[in-house]
Amino acid sequence: MSPASCISSRACAALGGALLCLSVVSCGGGGGDVTTVGAINIAPNSVAFTTAPGGTLDPKAVGITPATANLTGLTAALTFAGSPPSEWLTASLNKANASLAEPAILTLQVTNSNLPSGTYTATVTIESPDAENSPKVAVTLTVQGASVLALTTQPSATAASGAALAQAPVVQLQTADGTPVAQAGVDVAAAVEGGGSLSGTATATTDDQGQATFDGLVVSALAGDHTLLFTASGLTDVRSSPISITPGAAATIAAASVTPQSVEAGTPASDPPAARVTDGAGNPVAGVAVTFAVTAGGGTIDPTTPVTTNDQGLAQLTSWVVGATAGPNSVTATATGLSGSPVQFDATGTNGGVTPGPIDGGKSSVTSSVASFTAGSPTGTTVTVTARDANNVLISGATVQLSVSGSNNQFTGTLTTGTGANLGKATTTLTSSTAEMKTITAQITAGATTVTPASASVTVKPGSPDGSQSTVTAETPVTGLANSSQVTVTVKDPFGNPIGGRSVTLDVGGAAGAVLPGVAVTGSNGQVTANISSTTGGTYQVHGTIDGIISIAQTAPVQFLVSYASDIKDGIFNVGFNTANGLTTPCTSCHLPFQAGGNIPDLSFEHITDAHEDQGFTVIPGDATNSQLIKALLHDGSLAQDELMPSTTQFLPDAVINVIRQWINQNGQGQPLTP
Repeated sequence: MSPASCISSRACAALGGALLCLSVVSCGGGGGDVTTVGAINIAPNSVAFTTAPGGTLDPKAVGITPATANLTGLTAALTFAGSPPSEWLTASLNKANASLAEPAILTLQVTNSNLPSGTYTATVTIESPDAENSPKVAVTLTVQGASVLALTTQPSATAASGAALAQAPVVQLQTADGTPVAQAGVDVAAAVEGGGSLSGTATATTDDQGQATFDGLVVSALAGDHTLLFTASGLTDVRSSPISITPGAAATIAAASVTPQSVEAGTPASDPPAARVTDGAGNPVAGVAVTFAVTAGGGTIDPTTPVTTNDQGLAQLTSWVVGATAGPNSVTATATGLSGSPVQFDATGTNGGVTPGPIDGGKSSVTSSVASFTAGSPTGTTVTVTARDANNVLISGATVQLSVSGSNNQFTGTLTTGTGANLGKATTTLTSSTAEMKTITAQITAGATTVTPASASVTVKPGSPDGSQSTVTAETPVTGLANSSQVTVTVKDPFGNPIGGRSVTLDVGGAAGAVLPGVAVTGSNGQVTANISSTTGGTYQVHGTIDGIISIAQTAPVQFLVSYASDIKDGIFNVGFNTANGLTTPCTSCHLPFQAGGNIPDLSFEHITDAHEDQGFTVIPGDATNSQLIKALLHDGSLAQDELMPSTTQFLPDAVINVIRQWINQNGQGQPLTP
């Protein structure tokens, strides 16, 4: 069919609430965007959609016409290829018949674009029982993932260093063509360019709209213009507009003048104290009040009122006249609430051209830098010996012989007073492992004169309790359960120094029968004494714990011996006991003192510890189980009825029998029994 024989037709269908009309040209042959396959023509034969994830797309249409005869029973079969296999497209015909004058329209609608980035394909096959062919429409969906970052809200144009930005920057995920991508869970990091640091929300995660908001972002940087760089893995970064950073709140104060320095006594320092106040990023801060004060040496300063920092953050004294006496001088600069406050400025007042006179013991001195230190401390105390004449002029080159009372002291004994910043001074470090008060004495020799200034003192305190050095001792053995053992615990530090004021708890490892004291506190000698007793007798290992946590390695054995006289005879044989069967009859009510011809032996120690096989009351030292006395008290079946004690119907309580058993066993097999 020639081009002149082509037939033009027009078909309309409602798409998405609008009327879509196609002008379809049907020809005998193919050409242009019309494909003739058998008896069905389609135009176009391929359709492409492009969107960002989750985007909404308008439908697209394909015209269907017969090549010659009219078509009936038209169908459209949709198949998907690739991944994911879920259906993301619908294909629908506006009618089942098509003619040259009235073509059919195939409507293609993307129903799910919320897919991972990539290209997805589908095929729509058109069929009719009146056609010999089944043409196909190739459909592609390209989901464009995020590839770039974009700033939809710029940060504040001006901000103080260390303060949160008034306007929080907002970063949007976009495709390469600028289409917003609604993708949650992408981490976006911010960094400051041009030096400085960020705090607050320096990393933000995108929300469901693909936006990352940097609320509370804080820029700490030197004053000037800075930009923010926003980055995310795999995405093109974005840079903010410049932010003008101004000094923030005052944070730090530091010395801005020479310290220490050397100044002739009674004259002005060449470099008066100056302090610089800065914010957290090091920017100078103006308008901060700084108070200067003389703290050593007795000099004077001007002004004495607070000094306000200038634009360079500086507060400086007009003058500092050091003290008239040679020696150390100090001034402090204080600004409330700032790190580094107070700042100390030091100067050594020198003798100038004055020649010192003879050394003077009253003006010379020995000092300790601290009133006390802990035994074994590596820093101890700094001992300073100062040599002066009668006019307080410092003397260099004097020889110092130092001595310290007590034991286990470490220090340098022979010293020489120095020059310059150490003019007239000699120092050494004193350490010791012995807790006691130390007296520090110095003999200073300058020329032919030797003096002994007033001594200094320092207290060495004991260290922390040490379980391996602390001890536990106890009185042993203890005879009679009414008596107790005095236990002594000595708490010591690692160097063996006793420690007062420490709580001590005693235990016997849970052994039965022990009666223990409560918590006790050591005295100034490091010791505490307490009594323990036993209701059953036996041997215990007494253990101590310091402050509830430090276990003393040493334990003390204590043996409690059951006494026949006080525990057995007076405490058992002479009394009755309440039992389930009533009050027992005291043993001594029947066992009267032995009389010749009597058939019931007495309960004297001498008699009960003898062998009386015929009476059945044999006691075997160290072997309660086979002793006839225990068998009688237990109503052993091997005994006759008249041998049972206290009677055939009465039993002593188990605890009472156990005390008798302990008395028999306590000294071991064959050993004498305790009277």
